[in-house]
Amino acid sequence: MATHIKRPFTDNYLSEYSRVHLNYEVEMFFATAVLYSAQPDAAKGTPAAVWRRLARNALLESFAVHTRNLVAFLYEGSPKDVDVVAADFCLPGGWKAIRPRKSQSVRVADDRASKEIAHLTTARMAGNPPEKDWHFDRLTREILRLLKIFADNALTTRLSPKVKATILALSVKGGPRNSGMAGPP
Repeated sequence: MATHIKRPFTDNYLSEYSRVHLNYEVEMFFATAVLYSAQPDAAKGTPAAVWRRLARNALLESFAVHTRNLVAFLYEGSPKDVDVVAADFCLPGGWKAIRPRKSQSVRVADDRASKEIAHLTTARMAGNPPEKDWHFDRLTREILRLLKIFADNALTTRLSPKVKATILALSVKGGPRNSGMAGPP
């Protein structure tokens, strides 16, 4: 069984961890939003329609999981010994003091990811009611705004420059659709 690094984390550990794992979460969150939106619809009842529906579901589930991971990263107040959270990258108390309150749409998306994707619950919605839609554009804008605040305030000795560059590229270019994440080639 692998030995897991536990708190407190060193600056070098956090920098390397963020280069690999946090950057992956950021890229996957935005990429799955773009890829989901780029999936065309097919005529209902055809084999192509079944596979497209399954592909869209897989992308939606991936988006929800990465949403949940980033929300936990940005808002976790009582991390376990092995959890890495945004506060670890800032001065003590710094992230909590500057991070915006969790918006209603982020709260709803986090709750839905938990109840509709990560667990089998009676909160799963049947059919296609309007409230079942995931608001990709709104969520990606909100998470990007939070990530930018985080990256601007994280200690440079702890946050990998790769993560900051990924967030900056998304911010400067106006989001994932304009940053080279325009969908499959």
